[in-house]
Amino acid sequence: MRTALASLALCLAACGEGPADSSGAKPLPSFAEATEIPLAGRGEGERDFLLSQAPDGRGWVFTRMGPDNALQLLTVKDPFSGEEPKPLFPGVRGDADAVFDPAGGTLLFMSTGRHGDPERDDYDFYEATWEKGRAYGERPLEGLNTEHSEIYLTASQDGPMVFASSRPGGVGGNDLYEAVPSQDGYDIRALDELNSPASDSNPFIFPSGEAMIFFSAKPGGFGGPDLYVTRRGDDGVWGEPVNLGEKVNTSGPDYAPSLSVDGRTLLFARGPSIFAIDVAAVEALSGF
Repeated sequence: MRTALASLALCLAACGEGPADSSGAKPLPSFAEATEIPLAGRGEGERDFLLSQAPDGRGWVFTRMGPDNALQLLTVKDPFSGEEPKPLFPGVRGDADAVFDPAGGTLLFMSTGRHGDPERDDYDFYEATWEKGRAYGERPLEGLNTEHSEIYLTASQDGPMVFASSRPGGVGGNDLYEAVPSQDGYDIRALDELNSPASDSNPFIFPSGEAMIFFSAKPGGFGGPDLYVTRRGDDGVWGEPVNLGEKVNTSGPDYAPSLSVDGRTLLFARGPSIFAIDVAAVEALSGF
């Protein structure tokens, strides 16, 4: 186990060499403990989650959910500045869980309000062009959507994408699936090595495709759901998940993980807020 975690720490270090540093983007503050990010404008009963940084290090997108469970994607230039977030797609509700393709130029997100059928309440995946801090040209992501909900899509640089779905054939409420591009669209397989009878969801795959953080409500954690990390083996099979520990996980839900583009900061949701902590401060991610 220590060898696997040592390899994971090396993977994290490698992920830290890249876009944010070379772009000249402002470095993030350091957080030895999980610290709430002061996102402005959140009203009573609203919740924020899944804060994603653009690959060039400039610009962020996150989801805000209202007390009526209405979802909207918001954007800020600097989430630590206290600036007022702006709607990413003004006037559009039902979009959520946006992440960036690490190759740059594309924003991936889910929506329950864009398929044009008022009788449907499932989520589908969409993509949009991202350029100079704005998104446009929204379109369905063909090959992954079904009549069941697909949520929390995450992409690696050159390899698999991972998402969660409630489609039939799973073992829990939501299960994790891997999608690899093929001539016919995508080859999709259930991640049986990770899925449990409880809900498994909220994946964030590292840009290298070698490791992934996700949440699971399976027994044995701090309360739940908890965040776990797993490493992808040379055979493509994901290894035994490791709980991120008490610096991240609490007796309540801890969810919606992401990493800053320099790989040094873990971002995740807890309660109504988004928190940040240094990767180096999380024993399961470093220190081996």
